[in-house]
Amino acid sequence: MPEPRITERPPAGEEQWSLRALREPTMLLTATYIATSAIGLWASYCFYKPFGIAVLDYMQPADFLVAALHDPMYFLVVLAGAFLSWLGSRVDVFRERKPHRVEAIREAKWWGLIVFPRWRDKLTDRGFTAEYVFAVMLLGIAAWLISYYTGMQSQRVLAGNGTRISLTYNGRDKPETTQPILLGTTTAWVFVYWPESHASEAVPQGQVARIGYVLPPAPTVSAKH
Repeated sequence: MPEPRITERPPAGEEQWSLRALREPTMLLTATYIATSAIGLWASYCFYKPFGIAVLDYMQPADFLVAALHDPMYFLVVLAGAFLSWLGSRVDVFRERKPHRVEAIREAKWWGLIVFPRWRDKLTDRGFTAEYVFAVMLLGIAAWLISYYTGMQSQRVLAGNGTRISLTYNGRDKPETTQPILLGTTTAWVFVYWPESHASEAVPQGQVARIGYVLPPAPTVSAKH
């Protein structure tokens, strides 16, 4: 009679980091904050690049901490990545505990090799942690999605669509005759784009007296007779 297979729980130091993070709120919050900030910096770089603005050179440490708060899409990307990482960890646990069941699924189901690819077995056999490879893949996908998303935003502004503002410099009573598009701000700078001249500008905060927001015209409502 074959002996029952006993699955030992890995030591805490060898346990997958995504599973440990769920039980350690401080680790989870720290990892989420770091990932969100990194994505925010990458998004800022990709968005301002078509305008010829090296935005990272204008940022101060305080700007690095809030770079991801300009758009909730960045936080959603982090949440999606965290969920996929957790899901991948659960798949790895199932694969390691029930290898015969996994092999049967691979042969019987069309999605077997998608959920349980053989390359993850090879990485584990060679001493690599498949979870880290999966995390790097997720990071690459997230970087591509953010660059694509911000690229669409940049092209929209370059086409003349965006938040129009009236900009008044210090020492002047009236705003500029043309209305630029506001690209964004940092602690010390205001970035604008002038569609008419196809030029971008980084204006020090100290030189800006007032910023007015130009609202789109309200829709007309036809009177009922």
